[in-house]
Amino acid sequence: MIPVNIVFIFGPGVTRDEVDEEALLHTFPRLTLYWDVPNMAELFSRADLAITAGGGTLYEIARVGVPGIVISLVPHQERNAGFFEKEGCIINLGPGSAPFEKRLGERVRWLMKNSKLRSEMSRRGRKLVDGKGRERVAKIVEETLL
Repeated sequence: MIPVNIVFIFGPGVTRDEVDEEALLHTFPRLTLYWDVPNMAELFSRADLAITAGGGTLYEIARVGVPGIVISLVPHQERNAGFFEKEGCIINLGPGSAPFEKRLGERVRWLMKNSKLRSEMSRRGRKLVDGKGRERVAKIVEETLL
């Protein structure tokens, strides 16, 4: 088994009452739990791998260069995950409704042993999302209004 520190980030839709912290910490002694984190990029920048759904977090992990394994929770996330997979910065396990536990474990072990692939996925993610989208949108709005 590869020794890893695990960070689990709960979004604003999950309350502490819904999570059995004691059971999680017993099962994963190297686990740290966070709720509604204001600066995800800071946590992601210290990660070797992210396991996430296929929403906006894909852009965040790509921007900071963290390879991802994605399990889509809703249909539009499947499209996002397919795009990011095609660009080579994530591994797409498909919809969360499909049995993914075995494949997830296999992919995590494989990716953690393959630092060269993680580095390439990281490079591709940073190339894909440069963090300058806000400036580009502002320029388009400004040009449209003038």
